[in-house]
Amino acid sequence: MSEKTSTIGLLFANPTDRELVMRFLGDLGYQVWAPQLAEKLPAEWPDVDLVLADEAAARRYSEVADVLAVAIHQAQLHLQVQRHAEELEQRVAERTAELRQKVEFGRQLLPGEAGAV
Repeated sequence: MSEKTSTIGLLFANPTDRELVMRFLGDLGYQVWAPQLAEKLPAEWPDVDLVLADEAAARRYSEVADVLAVAIHQAQLHLQVQRHAEELEQRVAERTAELRQKVEFGRQLLPGEAGAV
């Protein structure tokens, strides 16, 4: 039974550092995925078992993650507002129908004063 070789993804802003670490890990028998930072996002990478990043790359992806988190939160809030608006519209329609029924009932009780209601 053969063991699967671990794949390590590298996020290094400095190409020299990326190359040195890539060679070192390759010599140890690891498969290494180390694209240029702008080349592919980690979500597009093949399955990796571990991601190593230098500070600059980690900061860059952290900032992107923060922006995405805010955008997701805003989209959730927007959906929540839409849901509340739909619920309010439904309640207004129901209440309007109830009031119309009451007005009609009042007109039937007081046929001579229908114009006064």
